[in-house]
Amino acid sequence: MTERLIIDLAACDACGECPFGAAMLAVRERATFELVCRRCEVASCVLACPFDALERTEKGIIKRHNLRCVSCKSCALACPFGTIYTELLPFYSMSYETAIGVLVGAASASMSSGSATEESRLTPFQQCGCNALDYREVDSDDPEVHVIDQYLAARVRRWVRKEAVA
Repeated sequence: MTERLIIDLAACDACGECPFGAAMLAVRERATFELVCRRCEVASCVLACPFDALERTEKGIIKRHNLRCVSCKSCALACPFGTIYTELLPFYSMSYETAIGVLVGAASASMSSGSATEESRLTPFQQCGCNALDYREVDSDDPEVHVIDQYLAARVRRWVRKEAVA
């Protein structure tokens, strides 16, 4: 199994004071779009963006191009479910790829420095006052931890579309 950065979205959302700044915003945005977004048939958030900063991927997941986004928050206002949080849309933010490199790199560095004990393993994330971050292997039996990609997983109640009953 691969170790992943695990973010607890509920704990992170409730915190309000993050020492990881733009890196954490980028990771939260990716996890939210992947797991909380309702993936509407007609994505009003994408249609509302005057700068074409949002697009829907082939999987139906919303992706934000942060260099096009001017943080007008039109997408958040247009989302009928309120799953685009305005605090996740800064004017200029770090890309997800850079953010995951920063956070996973810090975790990997602490793991490889000498003999990593259970206490020293999470050294980079001890700054997180709400304990929203972890770096470990994901247990496939945990129904509330969802793998997003090879680097990231999230602890959240995932929204799943139910099929219409005929």
